[in-house]
Amino acid sequence: MDGVEAINQIRNVMPNIPIIVHTAFSEDERLTLNHVKCNEILRKPINGDEYCETDHAIT
Repeated sequence: MDGVEAINQIRNVMPNIPIIVHTAFSEDERLTLNHVKCNEILRKPINGDEYCETDHAIT
């Protein structure tokens, strides 16, 4: 199972849970991940401030 499949399965069971994807993939992958309704996408490497801002924004 890849990340997109995992997100789809999570959404089927818990549609309102926040999902933050942490990825090293390209901009093309970002478009695919947006399509599956994750709340936020963070590209590697990230810093702590960026993660904390994202976490506070969606919770």
